[in-house]
Amino acid sequence: MDHFERLDEILKGMELFSSLDPDSLDQVKERMKLVSLEPGDILCSEGESGDRMYVVVTGEIRVLKKGKSDNTVVIASLHPGEAAGIMSLFEEETRSATLQAYSKVELWEIDKATFQQLLNTEPSISQSLLAALSRYLRRETKIVAELSSHDEDNRLKIAVFDSKPYTDTERGGRWAGTEKCGGECGLHTKLLK
Repeated sequence: MDHFERLDEILKGMELFSSLDPDSLDQVKERMKLVSLEPGDILCSEGESGDRMYVVVTGEIRVLKKGKSDNTVVIASLHPGEAAGIMSLFEEETRSATLQAYSKVELWEIDKATFQQLLNTEPSISQSLLAALSRYLRRETKIVAELSSHDEDNRLKIAVFDSKPYTDTERGGRWAGTEKCGGECGLHTKLLK
């Protein structure tokens, strides 16, 4: 399977693009560019202007966030089929984290200006994306309501960029993202005590 076919498969699996018809999906794919990274390469940095979305095809990207004492913490990893920077296509905010290649990475990117042109020429894409964003917001609102209803002793431990909830290590669980190292590598940080 070549990279273009893989991109097609990945976009169809992403909620944001899953309801696009084949012609609209082709319009999106044709405007994306393939980017290759070596281990250690920085894709974008926390605090800089964000103006493009990335979809990982091969490799692993680490999501890094500066802590209170300016130390850098790995808060998530992106693997093939996962995306970063989706909201930068719709708003003008700075990047909330740094993205760094952990291994050799190939990804597809689309910049905001190109994406906006696509939305202006293909209204069906705009409608499909609005429906997907509405579903996403509805789901997130429900999660916030559930989080708000828990008292301090029953805190939920959720990673900002990871949909897997953290488990309580004091009760024999493991932190999400420690499947390979068991949390012993020093890259994982306990977020809530």
